[in-house]
Amino acid sequence: MSRLWRPLAVGQALRLSQLAKDLLAQNPAKRQLLWQSTDCATNADEDRQDRRLSRRRYSRLVKTASINLSTYCATLGRARAELFGVPSEDVERQTERRYSSEEMLDAEVYGKGGTLIIVQLFEGVQRKTVRGEEKAETRLETVYNLRVHYAISSSDTPDFGDLESAIESLWGCSLKEVSPRALRIRELENSIMPVLPTEQELQAAHLLSDRSTRTLAVAIKASSGLLLGDAPKQIPPKERGRIDDITQALISEGIVETEVVVVCSKTGSQVNRVPAMAVIAMLDESGLKCSCGRQLSKEKAEEALTITEFGRALLDGNRWLSLIALRSLVGIGVPIDNIRMEQRYSGEEVDCIAEVGGKLVLFELKDKEFNLGHAYSFGAKLAIFQPDYPVILTTEKIGKDALDHFALTKSSATERRALRGFRNADSPPEIIFIEGLSSLPEALENLYSEIVTLRLAPVLHEALTLTNANSASILRSWAGIGREGKGVQ
Repeated sequence: MSRLWRPLAVGQALRLSQLAKDLLAQNPAKRQLLWQSTDCATNADEDRQDRRLSRRRYSRLVKTASINLSTYCATLGRARAELFGVPSEDVERQTERRYSSEEMLDAEVYGKGGTLIIVQLFEGVQRKTVRGEEKAETRLETVYNLRVHYAISSSDTPDFGDLESAIESLWGCSLKEVSPRALRIRELENSIMPVLPTEQELQAAHLLSDRSTRTLAVAIKASSGLLLGDAPKQIPPKERGRIDDITQALISEGIVETEVVVVCSKTGSQVNRVPAMAVIAMLDESGLKCSCGRQLSKEKAEEALTITEFGRALLDGNRWLSLIALRSLVGIGVPIDNIRMEQRYSGEEVDCIAEVGGKLVLFELKDKEFNLGHAYSFGAKLAIFQPDYPVILTTEKIGKDALDHFALTKSSATERRALRGFRNADSPPEIIFIEGLSSLPEALENLYSEIVTLRLAPVLHEALTLTNANSASILRSWAGIGREGKGVQ
């Protein structure tokens, strides 16, 4: 089973308790959260399954899991009882009222290394249509759902086989991942799901991510055939010592290929191009000559570099950059059907737009410095799509004029909202700037972790509500009411 996050349905945001903040904020520089939600449902009938049976199964599961995992809810409950000096079994839980079609019966939070595991038991009601001989009848059916959420550090590869085996054994069904539909992406007209790049495309794209390599490839593409001797002139002087390695790498990945160019000794112009020197001899035999009347074999022949169709496709529209962005998003756990690449919506060209955990993320990809003109265009896209997270990725730098424009735009928007009385309304989303491809992996992991944390926080908060103690039960136990020899009769 994949260990990446699959988000649960969007729920109402709940206030995050201090403990939840502490748990989710541990080692923020090292821990990138990946969240997976799974579900295991059983139907209740009068003879076999009821609330007591589900609770007994859950208790056995908790006992089994606690052998190898640290428990948070149980530990907090015991600590609270110890503070008041009362037995933990005397302290009753103070549950919050849940306005929903289902009720959380129990929950526990486990810890193992860099992983949090939230296990919840729910009782709900669903409608079931039973077709009889004369007509269909709708019945209400009680359903017990066991939900397991994994919050996993990206550096960890934990094994949950024992826990999942215990669930299958006790519940009689297997956990299945919960993957909601990406509704906002599907609302886009003419939306087409991208295709994952092949291994060849990905290797070539990563090769082109090197600035000098890409510069040479672009120069070859722009020429009708770049003489091999002119190749060093296309890259910066300090990089020319790498020219042989760069050229060979481009040839090996199929981005460029070599040809032999015949140059007229009289005019200095290119008169013919052939795939190999042996072809020139064949042309001599057939009587083909240079425009000046000399045999082709007597003219100057030089090796040249030309772009292949594969290389042209990668360079056109900076498709190589789009492939790297796509693979990076899929690599951190975003389903490919939640991503759209290089499409046009409402008259605007969109490099990349993705739905991550119910949040819309709009990417602008540039293989150059992001300047003021680009900022104006991106601002129009923000107004159209209203993303939760706007992201600008450039292989170079964000220009100062563009940064000043975004700062002024944000300040003006805040002032207008204040004048209209929207003082408590959400401010425009902060733009995430990524300068250089080397910064892309960490930036995407941080973004993904932030979204996951906001989605997982209500689930963790809900589970931690069961650590709240009923005040009356604490006072009764503390006063000795109901305890042998001390109770008031």
